Amino acid sequence: MLDPLRHLRAPPSTEAERPIGEVTLLAVTAVWLVLLGFGALVLRRELELLTDRVDSTDYKIRVYDGHPEG
Repeated sequence: MLDPLRHLRAPPSTEAERPIGEVTLLAVTAVWLVLLGFGALVLRRELELLTDRVDSTDYKIRVYDGHPEG
C-alpha cells in the first residue's frame, strides 16, 4: 500500500547522518568558553592599562564644598 505521507517523514538516519553528537557539542562549547575567557583577559588588561594611565597623570580632583579656598 502506498503511504501518502511518506514525503513528510524523515528518512531513516544512519550513523553518518545523525545530528550533532555530544562530543562535538562539548568540543564546540569548550572552544567557545576558551574564546570568552581570552576576551575577558584582554578586557581586563585594557582596563589595567587605562587605570595605570589615569593614575600616572597629575590630575587632581577638587571637590567644591561651598567654601572659598584660602
